[in-house]
This record gives sequence, C-alpha cells and structure tokens, in this order.
Amino acid sequence: VVDPRLTSVERPRGRLEAIRQGVVELFGIG
Repeated sequence: VVDPRLTSVERPRGRLEAIRQGVVELFGIG
C-alpha cells in the first residue's frame, strides 16, 4: 500500500486524489 502523501510529493495530481479520498472518508461518501 502506497501512502497518498508520498505519491503527492511526486505527482501533484495524486495530491488532489488524496484530498478527495480524505473528504470521502470524513463525510462517508462513496
């Protein structure tokens, strides 16, 4: 399992996905 934060450093787009993933978990959406 690759940490989203690590991928965000390499790929800016990965950062957006990581943030969206966090929002989904926080709000329980998806």
